[in-house]
Amino acid sequence: VLHALHAFKPVDLGLLTGIDGQRDAVLENGRRLAIGAAAHDILLWGARGTGKSALVKSSVRALQDDGHDIALVEVAGNGVATLSRLFDQLATTKRTYILFLDDLAFDSLDNAARALRSTLEGGAAARPANVRLYVTSNRRHIVSRDMEEQASASSSSASPSASAAPLATSGSACSALTAERGKTGRSMSPAAE
Repeated sequence: VLHALHAFKPVDLGLLTGIDGQRDAVLENGRRLAIGAAAHDILLWGARGTGKSALVKSSVRALQDDGHDIALVEVAGNGVATLSRLFDQLATTKRTYILFLDDLAFDSLDNAARALRSTLEGGAAARPANVRLYVTSNRRHIVSRDMEEQASASSSSASPSASAAPLATSGSACSALTAERGKTGRSMSPAAE
């Protein structure tokens, strides 16, 4: 069930300083989504307090202020398993959506992590073009590298980097974004943090 926020008042995008590259990339990606062009999923990772969540919220507000019909839908961490149902529900509307998963991390490759991985890597059906995931994390690797490597090693057909490839990423406030095509053609990678 979706509930509207009646007091959505993020900080003005212009007040977020020192993250110009990330701000511009996130804003442009959201603009592309809002006009129906190809857009990426995004992972913003970095230390606490670097403005990751504020950037997501402020960019959506800036796009709305520019007249774009785009909405931010915040998904609780325990809502990862319901993403496919949410995609189905939002696919039937003309509006564009950014699904926001804030401060996401998994200690092990549990069912929620597997559900997110499956959603990102895709199944038989494509995700709707009007919805993208924006995820923030204090970890560059959402799933502990040891757990991810163990899971990949136990499956002869999985490659170690496959789970991260579809997710667009951005480093902390001081990193610059560089675009590059991943295995799925949908990824962006950060410069070294």
